[in-house]
Amino acid sequence: MNGPGTSLDREGLVRRFTTALEAAAGGVRRAPDAVAGGQILVEVVKTAGGGPVLLVRDPVLEAAGAAEALAAAGVETSFWEPGQPPNRLRQAATRARVGVTVPRLAIADTGTLVLVPAAGAGRTVDLLPPVHAAVVPTARLVPDLSAALARLGGSVPPSTVALVTGPSRTADIELQLTLGVHGPGTVVAVLVDGLE
Repeated sequence: MNGPGTSLDREGLVRRFTTALEAAAGGVRRAPDAVAGGQILVEVVKTAGGGPVLLVRDPVLEAAGAAEALAAAGVETSFWEPGQPPNRLRQAATRARVGVTVPRLAIADTGTLVLVPAAGAGRTVDLLPPVHAAVVPTARLVPDLSAALARLGGSVPPSTVALVTGPSRTADIELQLTLGVHGPGTVVAVLVDGLE
Protein backbone atom coordinates (compact mmCIF):
# COMPACT_ATOMS: atom_id res chain seq x y z
CA MET A 1 0.00 0.00 0.00
CA ASN A 2 1.44 3.35 -1.00
CA GLY A 3 0.22 6.44 0.80
CA PRO A 4 0.26 10.02 -0.51
CA GLY A 5 3.73 10.71 0.94
CA THR A 6 5.53 7.62 -0.38
CA SER A 7 7.66 9.41 -2.98
CA LEU A 8 8.71 12.38 -0.84
CA ASP A 9 12.36 13.18 -0.18
CA ARG A 10 13.60 13.97 3.34
CA GLU A 11 12.58 17.65 3.22
CA GLY A 12 9.15 16.70 1.88
CA LEU A 13 8.74 14.22 4.75
CA VAL A 14 9.75 16.91 7.26
CA ARG A 15 7.22 19.36 5.82
CA ARG A 16 4.43 16.77 5.76
CA PHE A 17 5.20 15.59 9.34
CA THR A 18 5.30 19.18 10.60
CA THR A 19 1.98 20.07 8.96
CA ALA A 20 0.29 16.93 10.29
CA LEU A 21 1.56 17.19 13.87
CA GLU A 22 0.76 20.90 14.08
CA ALA A 23 -2.77 20.13 12.78
CA ALA A 24 -3.07 17.67 15.71
CA ALA A 25 -2.15 20.47 18.17
CA GLY A 26 1.46 19.32 18.52
CA GLY A 27 4.58 21.37 18.03
CA VAL A 28 7.66 20.83 15.88
CA ARG A 29 11.13 22.34 16.16
CA ARG A 30 13.99 21.61 13.71
CA ALA A 31 17.70 21.28 14.50
CA PRO A 32 20.42 21.22 11.83
CA ASP A 33 22.63 18.92 13.92
CA ALA A 34 22.86 17.01 17.20
CA VAL A 35 24.28 19.87 19.29
CA ALA A 36 21.56 22.24 18.11
CA GLY A 37 19.05 19.50 18.96
CA GLY A 38 20.25 19.54 22.58
CA GLN A 39 19.96 23.33 22.72
CA ILE A 40 16.46 23.28 21.21
CA LEU A 41 15.45 20.67 23.78
CA VAL A 42 16.53 23.12 26.49
CA GLU A 43 14.35 25.81 24.88
CA VAL A 44 11.38 23.41 24.75
CA VAL A 45 11.85 22.58 28.45
CA LYS A 46 12.12 26.26 29.42
CA THR A 47 9.00 27.10 27.38
CA ALA A 48 7.21 24.31 29.27
CA GLY A 49 8.11 25.96 32.58
CA GLY A 50 11.40 24.21 33.26
CA GLY A 51 12.12 20.91 34.96
CA PRO A 52 12.32 18.47 36.40
CA VAL A 53 12.89 16.44 33.25
CA LEU A 54 12.83 12.65 32.88
CA LEU A 55 14.82 11.28 29.95
CA VAL A 56 15.19 7.81 28.48
CA ARG A 57 18.78 6.60 28.04
CA ASP A 58 19.36 6.66 24.30
CA PRO A 59 22.38 7.19 22.00
CA VAL A 60 20.48 9.97 20.19
CA LEU A 61 20.17 12.01 23.40
CA GLU A 62 23.81 11.30 24.24
CA ALA A 63 24.91 12.53 20.78
CA ALA A 64 22.82 15.67 21.29
CA GLY A 65 24.40 16.28 24.69
CA ALA A 66 20.87 16.60 26.09
CA ALA A 67 21.71 15.90 29.73
CA GLU A 68 24.70 18.23 29.67
CA ALA A 69 22.75 21.04 27.95
CA LEU A 70 19.90 20.73 30.45
CA ALA A 71 22.33 20.68 33.41
CA ALA A 72 24.14 23.76 32.06
CA ALA A 73 20.76 25.51 31.91
CA GLY A 74 20.11 24.61 35.55
CA VAL A 75 17.34 22.11 34.76
CA GLU A 76 16.96 19.16 37.14
CA THR A 77 17.12 15.90 35.18
CA SER A 78 16.78 12.22 35.89
CA PHE A 79 17.01 9.16 33.68
CA TRP A 80 14.91 6.11 33.32
CA GLU A 81 17.41 3.33 33.97
CA PRO A 82 16.96 -0.28 32.79
CA GLY A 83 16.28 -2.50 35.79
CA GLN A 84 15.05 0.43 37.88
CA PRO A 85 12.19 -0.54 40.21
CA PRO A 86 8.84 0.41 38.59
CA ASN A 87 7.70 2.50 41.57
CA ARG A 88 10.92 4.56 41.39
CA LEU A 89 10.26 5.27 37.71
CA ARG A 90 6.64 6.25 38.46
CA GLN A 91 7.80 8.63 41.21
CA ALA A 92 10.30 10.30 38.85
CA ALA A 93 7.69 10.55 36.07
CA THR A 94 5.08 11.97 38.44
CA ARG A 95 7.51 14.71 39.54
CA ALA A 96 8.70 15.46 36.01
CA ARG A 97 7.36 18.44 34.11
CA VAL A 98 8.77 17.07 30.82
CA GLY A 99 9.30 13.49 29.64
CA VAL A 100 11.85 13.10 26.83
CA THR A 101 11.73 10.11 24.48
CA VAL A 102 13.40 9.06 21.24
CA PRO A 103 10.81 7.47 18.93
CA ARG A 104 11.84 4.51 16.82
CA LEU A 105 10.14 6.14 13.81
CA ALA A 106 7.87 9.06 12.91
CA ILE A 107 5.09 8.92 10.33
CA ALA A 108 4.95 11.96 8.05
CA ASP A 109 1.39 11.56 6.75
CA THR A 110 -0.17 11.73 10.21
CA GLY A 111 2.46 13.45 12.39
CA THR A 112 2.67 10.28 14.47
CA LEU A 113 5.49 9.25 16.80
CA VAL A 114 6.15 5.50 16.85
CA LEU A 115 7.31 4.63 20.35
CA VAL A 116 8.80 1.28 21.30
CA PRO A 117 9.61 1.49 25.02
CA ALA A 118 12.68 -0.25 26.40
CA ALA A 119 12.08 -3.44 28.33
CA GLY A 120 10.43 -2.68 31.66
CA ALA A 121 9.85 1.01 30.89
CA GLY A 122 6.29 0.83 29.70
CA ARG A 123 5.01 4.22 28.57
CA THR A 124 5.63 6.07 31.81
CA VAL A 125 8.10 8.61 30.39
CA ASP A 126 5.81 9.79 27.61
CA LEU A 127 2.47 9.51 29.46
CA LEU A 128 2.83 10.84 33.01
CA PRO A 129 4.65 14.20 32.63
CA PRO A 130 2.39 17.01 31.32
CA VAL A 131 4.81 17.70 28.43
CA HIS A 132 6.19 15.04 26.07
CA ALA A 133 9.27 16.10 24.09
CA ALA A 134 10.30 13.61 21.41
CA VAL A 135 13.76 13.93 19.87
CA VAL A 136 13.46 12.48 16.36
CA PRO A 137 16.34 12.07 13.89
CA THR A 138 14.96 13.10 10.50
CA ALA A 139 16.42 9.82 9.13
CA ARG A 140 13.63 8.07 11.08
CA LEU A 141 10.81 9.78 9.18
CA VAL A 142 8.76 7.41 7.04
CA PRO A 143 5.94 8.41 4.71
CA ASP A 144 3.04 6.35 6.10
CA LEU A 145 1.91 3.59 8.45
CA SER A 146 2.63 0.80 5.99
CA ALA A 147 6.22 2.03 5.63
CA ALA A 148 6.55 2.17 9.42
CA LEU A 149 5.24 -1.38 9.82
CA ALA A 150 7.57 -2.62 7.08
CA ARG A 151 10.54 -0.93 8.73
CA LEU A 152 9.69 -2.36 12.15
CA GLY A 153 9.17 -5.78 10.60
CA GLY A 154 9.14 -8.47 13.24
CA SER A 155 11.67 -6.65 15.43
CA VAL A 156 9.19 -5.75 18.17
CA PRO A 157 6.02 -7.33 19.51
CA PRO A 158 3.02 -5.29 18.28
CA SER A 159 1.68 -4.88 21.82
CA THR A 160 4.68 -2.74 22.77
CA VAL A 161 4.33 -0.26 19.90
CA ALA A 162 2.56 3.01 20.73
CA LEU A 163 1.42 5.45 18.06
CA VAL A 164 1.22 8.99 19.44
CA THR A 165 -0.28 11.80 17.38
CA GLY A 166 -0.34 15.06 19.31
CA PRO A 167 -1.43 15.69 22.88
CA SER A 168 -3.88 13.54 24.78
CA ARG A 169 -7.44 14.52 23.94
CA THR A 170 -10.93 13.53 25.01
CA ALA A 171 -14.47 14.77 24.49
CA ASP A 172 -16.07 12.43 27.03
CA ILE A 173 -17.74 15.15 29.08
CA GLU A 174 -20.49 17.07 27.31
CA LEU A 175 -18.63 16.57 24.01
CA GLN A 176 -16.19 19.36 24.90
CA LEU A 177 -12.69 18.67 23.56
CA THR A 178 -10.13 18.74 26.37
CA LEU A 179 -6.38 18.25 25.99
CA GLY A 180 -4.13 16.54 28.50
CA VAL A 181 -6.61 14.47 30.51
CA HIS A 182 -5.30 10.98 29.77
CA GLY A 183 -1.69 11.93 29.04
CA PRO A 184 0.43 14.96 28.21
CA GLY A 185 -1.32 18.17 27.22
CA THR A 186 1.66 19.21 25.12
CA VAL A 187 3.65 17.17 22.60
CA VAL A 188 6.68 18.67 20.85
CA ALA A 189 8.86 16.87 18.32
CA VAL A 190 12.44 18.09 17.96
CA LEU A 191 13.53 16.96 14.49
CA VAL A 192 17.32 16.57 14.31
CA ASP A 193 19.34 16.28 11.11
CA GLY A 194 22.53 14.26 10.97
CA LEU A 195 21.56 11.49 13.40
CA GLU A 196 20.30 7.98 12.77
